[in-house]
Amino acid sequence: MIFISPTSVDALVFGYLAPLIHGPASNSALARYASSRKNLRDFVDRILTVYLGDLGKFSFFFSN
Repeated sequence: MIFISPTSVDALVFGYLAPLIHGPASNSALARYASSRKNLRDFVDRILTVYLGDLGKFSFFFSN
């Protein structure tokens, strides 16, 4: 499997999606839509797991 480093666009998209999917305001229509898309959830979860590791797991901001 080939791993490609994330780009600045990936970081930008993650910055918008992570709070929508895992944040405290995840009850809005946009947040519900983003959470319903498996590819978007997988993208955010992969960044949290691979690049933030334990910090992503225990961050108060991303607790659902």
